[in-house]
Amino acid sequence: MTMDYRQPDLFSEPPPPRFDLSAGEALKIAGMQLVLTHQADTWSETARALMLLYIRTHGPCLMEQARAFALQCRVPQPTHPNAWGAASGALSKAGQIEMVGEWRKSESEKSHARIQPMWRAKA
Repeated sequence: MTMDYRQPDLFSEPPPPRFDLSAGEALKIAGMQLVLTHQADTWSETARALMLLYIRTHGPCLMEQARAFALQCRVPQPTHPNAWGAASGALSKAGQIEMVGEWRKSESEKSHARIQPMWRAKA
């Protein structure tokens, strides 16, 4: 049996399908809503309020710093860890916070030093 190791002709095949970014955004929103429906209403409200307070008080910061502040204020861990992202996403979608345009390495061990955006409160 012989193997054909030649590169295929790039021009003989149809172009790859384009991704529908709006479908991905819809799935993201649906996932965030699903995660938050499994939390008590007060959890989401309290977590968002404390994270916003931290961001307003400390200026540009990593979202994980605002989350750590909420935990120090005795907000319990959510039933699903993605609830934190949904809560911060809700702040962004509501126009209360925005990315600064600066990125830093994460300080959390669980984040494995990945690069994350800095956030600030919108005026």
